[in-house]
Amino acid sequence: KIKPFDVEEAKEIMKTKPQLLSLNELFMVAQTYEVGSKEFNEVMELAVRMYPEDETANLNAAIIRLNNGDAEAAKPYLDRAGDSKEADAARKAYEMMTIQ
Repeated sequence: KIKPFDVEEAKEIMKTKPQLLSLNELFMVAQTYEVGSKEFNEVMELAVRMYPEDETANLNAAIIRLNNGDAEAAKPYLDRAGDSKEADAARKAYEMMTIQ
C-alpha cells in the first residue's frame, strides 16, 4: 500500500523524483500557487511531461501557452486536449489568435 503525499511533501518530491507523484498530486501542488505564476506554470509543464496522454494536462499546457501569446506552441497540446467544453473554448482562442 502506497501512502499518498501531502502537498508539502509533494513539492519536495517534485524537485527530485517527480515520477513518484500522481497527476492529481501535481495538480494539488499547482493549486498552492497563483494561476499563471512561474511556479504554477512549471508544475503544469511537469504534469504534461509526466502524463503526456492526459487530456487535462494537455489542456492546461495549451492554456499556459495561449495566455503567453504563443498559439503555435499551444497547438500540439490542443490536439491532445480532448473534447470538453474547456478544450473547445481553448481551440476557439487559438483560432482567434491565428487568424490573419
